Amino acid sequence: MASPPATTPVIPPADPLSNLWERLSDVIRGRVSPDSFDRWFSNVTVTSITGDSVTLGVPNPIHQFFIESNYSSLLASALEEIHGAPRTLLLECTQDQADTRDNVADADDAATSVVSEKTSVTQSPKSSAIIPAATGMNPSYTFESFIVGANNQFAHAAS
Repeated sequence: MASPPATTPVIPPADPLSNLWERLSDVIRGRVSPDSFDRWFSNVTVTSITGDSVTLGVPNPIHQFFIESNYSSLLASALEEIHGAPRTLLLECTQDQADTRDNVADADDAATSVVSEKTSVTQSPKSSAIIPAATGMNPSYTFESFIVGANNQFAHAAS
């Protein structure tokens, strides 16, 4: 009885974006400290490749600014080393825009509530028991107890 032919496992073709990032990250790891790589490049991905450019996705605008400012020449030389020719390097923030809008809305709501709290405190009659608790300020530091001296007379005049 003949045995069935052995089948080789089907290996899906490698994703060119992740393949490029693996090759780029290997070059980058050899040129920066492990801490710098972990801090600035661990969350970077290749988002698109065109004939003359490569776009890297970074997690937030801070990463984008820092990498552009400090590592753009390193990335350009690593791309040239891998491809054999220079390519334009683009960085884009991959942070979800919906999250950004939600964070801005939450910040606006928080700012509005702080302003309304401050308004209610300043419109209420002065009470030393209420103001320090509401503002977190030391009750002994008041304009009434302010001592004018040579080093702070300008501040006193401005108030």
